[in-house]
Amino acid sequence: MLGRAADVIMNDCTTADRVGLQLSQLRQLSVAVLVLIPSWTGPVWSASPEPGSTTESRPMGDSTPLTVVRTIHDLNSPNEPVSVHWAVFDGNLAFDLPQTEARFWTILDFDRGEIVLLDGQRRVRTSVGIGYLQQAVARWHAEVTDPAKRRQLGMDVRVQEVDEHRCQIEFDAARYQMTTQVPARPDHAARFSRYVDWTLRLSMVRPSGLPPFARMTLNDHLSASGRVATQTRLTVHHSKSSDDVLVAQTRFVDGIDPSARDQVQQVRAMRITYRPVSLDDFNQSDP
Repeated sequence: MLGRAADVIMNDCTTADRVGLQLSQLRQLSVAVLVLIPSWTGPVWSASPEPGSTTESRPMGDSTPLTVVRTIHDLNSPNEPVSVHWAVFDGNLAFDLPQTEARFWTILDFDRGEIVLLDGQRRVRTSVGIGYLQQAVARWHAEVTDPAKRRQLGMDVRVQEVDEHRCQIEFDAARYQMTTQVPARPDHAARFSRYVDWTLRLSMVRPSGLPPFARMTLNDHLSASGRVATQTRLTVHHSKSSDDVLVAQTRFVDGIDPSARDQVQQVRAMRITYRPVSLDDFNQSDP
């Protein structure tokens, strides 16, 4: 359970008790991929766009095979990683392949401008257009005008540059500290930045516990400077207990190894054979 929660809070975190989620629950949350946990609340609109509607169909550019390995450790229990994910880029598709608690898989189809979600337990799939998700983000910014609420949601957070290799964002009880570098291949930064952006936007319509706005700001900041985060340290402060500290290590590997290739082929088959359902129905998949 913590492994799936860690995937989220390493991407999006705020003082959850101020947006409808107690901080003590962070260690109990469930997620599907990088940004998915049930519970933050705010403006409500339809979560079920028509399949393929309002999509952004734009080629990815470089289609060289690439694997990004992300390992997350909880420093309160540092022996074993709480989460390991492989982001595999194969042509103009990207696959999120969880190596722990594998039930949900995600395909980012950059040519068709859609995200495909797969539930291995129920054997169902759904999809949502990236254009629809972009509109959802814009509507949140339009609807939430109260400065205090925007601060609590991390909507107006600014990135602080510590030095040329380190930056951070901080708001309420959460602080992200990132060690960054310019990768040997500039396309690595661009491809991974787009992958992160899409997965963060997904939480606009997939029930999520923690808002993505601060991480979106940080991702845009790194993308503009052509950098990637090699280490991300998230500290969530608790007034009456020890802080939660999660550390994510990210490394880029050219190519796709045989194990990852086998998993990609399995997920491609799921996309064809799994029963299609609405996004609302798919969201009932969460335990």
